[in-house]
Order: sequence, then C-alpha cells, then structure tokens
Amino acid sequence: MARHLFIAFLSLVLLSSCSPSPTQRAAEITKLETELKESSKKNIADTTKVKQLLQQYALYAQAFPTDSLTPGYLMKSAKFFDYLLLTDSAIHVYDRVYTQFPTYAKADVALFSEAFIYNNEKHNMPKAKKLYEEYIAKYPNTSLSRSAAMELHNLGKTPEQIMAELDSMKQANAASPAQ
Repeated sequence: MARHLFIAFLSLVLLSSCSPSPTQRAAEITKLETELKESSKKNIADTTKVKQLLQQYALYAQAFPTDSLTPGYLMKSAKFFDYLLLTDSAIHVYDRVYTQFPTYAKADVALFSEAFIYNNEKHNMPKAKKLYEEYIAKYPNTSLSRSAAMELHNLGKTPEQIMAELDSMKQANAASPAQ
C-alpha cells in the first residue's frame, strides 16, 4: 500500500514539474506578442500566430487563475476577439474580467467595453442599458463615466438623430445671450 502511495506521489510530482511555470508561459506570450507586432509592421496578417496567442492567453488564465498577469492577458484576448468581430467571445471574456477580477485596475474598462459591444455591435439595447447604468452606478468618477452617460442618452438613436440633436443644441446655445 505504501508503495502505491509513493508511486502515485512520484507521478504527481513528475506531472506537475512538466507543466510550464507562470514565468515560462509569460515568456512564450511575450514572444508571440513581439512576433505579431513585427508582422503587423510589415503589414502581414499572421492569423496562425493570433490563434496561438489567444490560446496561450486562455491557457495562462486556466493554469494560473489568480496570477496578477491573468486579467491583463484576458483583456488583451477580449480586444483581439472584438477586433476579429468574435463579439460573443469578447463579451464573455470582458464579463469574466469584470466579475472575477473586480479589483483589477481596468475592471471598469471591461464593463464599459461589454456594454459598448452590446450597444454597437449586438444591438441589444436592454442589455446595453443595464450595463451602462451599472457602470455609472459603480464607477461615477471615472473618465469613462461621462462616455457611459452619453452612450446611455443616445441609446437606440440613429446617427442622424444624434446629429440633429447636436445641431439643435448648437442653435439653442447660439440663440441664448452670453452670460
């Protein structure tokens, strides 16, 4: 019996020593990010490297869910997903950052970005409204709070309606006497 426990313990030690450390994974991510930047400078879209990088971000977050680098990697992956118009994936990752890492310095950006996608890409006005209101309530003094209020005010309006409203405000300001 003791021999079986020893073998099981030894197997566990060997398996855990085979998995990359956070430092090794982070170095691999940095290498891929650098390679992608170099490709983009040459106007080369390397979709294979993008897929590898997204996979590495996900693997890092899965392997090291409480590591300080995890929310940053998740934010980067959400931006890639949004850029690639994989909006459902972007929403999922932004929501994950906001809910699982509430003390992360950019948790508010994750919430705002999620609301923005619901509004401008998914055209889900009720969900966008709920998230913008949540943002304003939770982060009233951030730089994005004013943007959230403006997005909320313009929710569901066409660009033409927004422009007409702005023109009307300009005319009203021009007509009122200067104080």
